Amino acid sequence: MDLNIFSTDSGIYRITEWISRLVYANLLWVLFTLLGLGVFGIMPATLGLFAVINKWLNGQENFPVFREYWKNYKGYFWRINLLGLIMFAIGAVLYIDLEYFQDARGALYQLIEYLFYLFIFLYLIDLIYIFPLFLKYDIKLRYIIKNALFFALLAPAETVKIILGLAVITLLFWRLPSLLPFLAVSLPVFLISWFSGTGIEKVEGKIRENRNSGF
Repeated sequence: MDLNIFSTDSGIYRITEWISRLVYANLLWVLFTLLGLGVFGIMPATLGLFAVINKWLNGQENFPVFREYWKNYKGYFWRINLLGLIMFAIGAVLYIDLEYFQDARGALYQLIEYLFYLFIFLYLIDLIYIFPLFLKYDIKLRYIIKNALFFALLAPAETVKIILGLAVITLLFWRLPSLLPFLAVSLPVFLISWFSGTGIEKVEGKIRENRNSGF
């Protein structure tokens, strides 16, 4: 049995390799976020992070990471910021409406308040698939927003895994806050990319089956 932990085929080597990749990608996210003056850099920097991690997950290892990051950052800068503005506006409206119904009294208002909790939950679920679908499909933004929820609901197992995984990561960062500067964004993006990729494949498979069956 090969006990050489420094072998490129060893589990420990692969784990450390992935950790180093995610740390580097996280530092790039910080750099490109600052490059966009923070507010305008978050969305394109996050998209670049998804693009790089997707390539790694697809087995593409020998590519210029910085160049790939920059290509997606620059190429989709305005479009992804527009999507971010739309999602921010939707989230703001949901939050303001929820605040209003929380302060209002009466059974009807309470029922509407619970409905808004459901809307906010669905909104957060929608956010999970926004970036993976943006990268995969060249479609209008409104279809990305609509289909993100569609994919999340049609791949419930993967969506639950993402939610549980994000909860575990949150707990990890709470217990080990020293990890935040190195993995705060790249680790959650890695998790989302991993399971959303499987979820998208499953949904695409279901769509193909329905088409072939005549539905």
